[in-house]
Amino acid sequence: IKGKRWWFFHGDVFDSFIRFSPTVTKLGGKGYDFLILFNRLLNRIRAKFGRPTLSYSAKIKKKTRKAEKYINDFEETALTLATREGYDGVICGHIRCPRIRTIAKNDGSVTYLNSGDWTENLTALEFAWNKWSIYRYDESDFTSVINPKLHVKEEEKPSAALNREAILSEIMGISSKEWLKERDLQTTKTQQQIYGDNLN
Repeated sequence: IKGKRWWFFHGDVFDSFIRFSPTVTKLGGKGYDFLILFNRLLNRIRAKFGRPTLSYSAKIKKKTRKAEKYINDFEETALTLATREGYDGVICGHIRCPRIRTIAKNDGSVTYLNSGDWTENLTALEFAWNKWSIYRYDESDFTSVINPKLHVKEEEKPSAALNREAILSEIMGISSKEWLKERDLQTTKTQQQIYGDNLN
């Protein structure tokens, strides 16, 4: 990319547990999946009370020293191997920690990029204007965008959401337009009876 060599890989190649203890890896994966589901449930409850979403799994990861050490070791291993193989940068995921970091190695520098994930951090890597950046999804950026799949047709609206006039028109068995036209005609007749022909 623009004359630079980038090494793209997932990242599980550095995970010694995958090679030496598949059972521990599976248990850890199941535990993590449970934590994500629990996190979603808590965030739904928080949303009902108008609270912002939080990533409890990310907080637990940050507070665990072993997890922090694993993340640092992972990054160092990736950077060391990228330097040895002559890459300018390494791009991966796996550990779900979004980060861009450049370190000086030998006579140049090597950049480490991690995309994070789309379940916990809602992040991705983006290359634009000859520069890498971390894209972070923010729900508030999309509140004005209407998804056509979520569009509710007028006749499908529940009666509670309809205005008073539309509800009356439903009861009377005529369309809202006809009912409004009839109402305006009646209003004009009533005004003429009260004020005569002197209406402006």
